[in-house]
Amino acid sequence: MQIKNKKKAFVDQILLWMTLIVGFVTLFFMVIDYAAIARVKSNTDLLAQYGARMIALGRDDADIASSMNNMKVNYFADIAGSDILCTETVATAGVNEYQVVLTVSATYTDTRVITYNDTIQSKIAAFNETNSNFINCTLALTAQ
Repeated sequence: MQIKNKKKAFVDQILLWMTLIVGFVTLFFMVIDYAAIARVKSNTDLLAQYGARMIALGRDDADIASSMNNMKVNYFADIAGSDILCTETVATAGVNEYQVVLTVSATYTDTRVITYNDTIQSKIAAFNETNSNFINCTLALTAQ
């Protein structure tokens, strides 16, 4: 009788350890996925801050894109000057905006365990130092 009980306990122990290992491996890859998403969000914040500041200083879009390419993570494709799309609203009498707004949007689809379909957006405003107009810019980052 005792031998049969030991065999059942041995099988139960194997199943318990297999379940624990699968659970820990799943949690490990979930943490890796969330860390990658946080890294992409941090990078889009950095690119938005830099881009808004450089547009506010009146720098050329090609120069801004070239500098952004040195700062972006390798997940994203290279940024061209034509990817930075800006519309400028001329200040009217008595209403001066003095503002540059850059919105950087990206999607991250390289997750292993979790399903992440949301768009990552960073929106930064900077003081327009070239004129009193309102400049609204967008930059869409794409995966390589």
